[in-house]
Amino acid sequence: MFPAHTPPLFEVLPRDLFRPLASLNRVHYWQLLHLLYARFFGPKADLPPAAGWNRRDLLVAIEQLLEDDDPWELEDGESPNSPINIRAHNYLRRLIEAGWLLEERVGLAVVVSMPTVVNRLMETLQVFIEFSPPPVGAKMRSIESALQRVLTSSQPGDELDEAASQARLLVGSMAAMGLRVRELMRGLTADVTTAQALRQIFDEYIGKTYMADYAQLAGADHPLARKSAVLALVNEIALSDQRDRLLAWYAEHRTGGNRDQADDRLERTLRRIRDLSRLQDFLDRLEDDLRRMNRRMLALIDYRLHAPSHLEIRIKRAIDGVKDSDEGEMYLPAGSGQMLSGELLFKPRRRRPPIPRAADAQRQMSPEQEARMRLRAQARDARRVQSKDIYIYLQRVMGTNLQVLASDLPIQSIKDFRVVQTLASMALAATALSARGKGNGVIGKLPRYAFRTASGRHVDNGYLDMPDFYITKVR
Repeated sequence: MFPAHTPPLFEVLPRDLFRPLASLNRVHYWQLLHLLYARFFGPKADLPPAAGWNRRDLLVAIEQLLEDDDPWELEDGESPNSPINIRAHNYLRRLIEAGWLLEERVGLAVVVSMPTVVNRLMETLQVFIEFSPPPVGAKMRSIESALQRVLTSSQPGDELDEAASQARLLVGSMAAMGLRVRELMRGLTADVTTAQALRQIFDEYIGKTYMADYAQLAGADHPLARKSAVLALVNEIALSDQRDRLLAWYAEHRTGGNRDQADDRLERTLRRIRDLSRLQDFLDRLEDDLRRMNRRMLALIDYRLHAPSHLEIRIKRAIDGVKDSDEGEMYLPAGSGQMLSGELLFKPRRRRPPIPRAADAQRQMSPEQEARMRLRAQARDARRVQSKDIYIYLQRVMGTNLQVLASDLPIQSIKDFRVVQTLASMALAATALSARGKGNGVIGKLPRYAFRTASGRHVDNGYLDMPDFYITKVR
């Protein structure tokens, strides 16, 4: 299913931003961007002047890079004899034209800065390149701590957004691991030694890509030990007074007073945290992947042990040894005595006759067993309630009336009891939706009738003890 809305990437980033990274010198442009970001615009760079860095400072850094290592390829309009300062000027100009840098004139000086969105993109790319596997246990404890702060913080929405952001990153990073399995299995070929295969599986796949605390899965501090506590906190927030508190906060701070948008945003945030329930599925898939790779590796080892190439190598070495040795040194590698005899030959295999097949004897039920089976079927049918059974019961009870109280519903059989019990469950679900402003008392399974609570009334007819409610025909 396609997404309803495509994120407008080039409404946020400059349209020609990736042009230098698609050119012949894309590797060198990325090295240049990394140098400028780290030295002038990154979090570890020196504090820039208020107006921005002088253009000459960036040119000096580029010229120094070209003097130390100059593997750039010539592109259109370039001459192999161009001075380094001219080439540095051209490279900087292309970065400015593509949108990576912003050039401005302040008084008599020309200053260069990096736009905010480009700075964010560079930071994201750095995190992507320096990827490390997520410590699942630490992430779960951090999410739980953020959810606990939601209950007491004066800014509960910020804490809930932080928990949802961490949960989304954790689920997304673990969900993308299936592709890595196929890459590793393609690398397990006959040219890879057994030691290299084991190192690829456990070091690259698990230790560097999947999860940092994989070794703790069999220990007391299981990475998912806090998952049930996190999901319990989410349910407590969603089903208690905290929900109204969060709705009011989102409406005030995020949606400009629109409670419908605030409700949608809150549901989306809670749903991202509930997705943590899928983490066990990813761990189960990891076990399946390991079993499959283990079978592949064992087959590879078995092939190496039985491959004819090893036997051919040994035979060739023996022949070469015989050829290179003196005639007096050659002797038959066997003891004295008869070498071939009937007693020393391999005994032929005897095939055992197949086990005779016999059909299973047919069992005939006794009259008592057949009667019991029919009684169980009748009891099961009497307790099964479908939508048509509810319609037939309400038409028989209500007749031409448009409304009836649950306390007036007659119970004359087990089928009637099950129908009234099912109506009570539907009324509870319909009134809960109405209380949240998401329905008019109609439930999807029974669209012709609406349910409404009868305030102050109670049903106690010897079979059921529950709040009373109205059932009204709507069409």
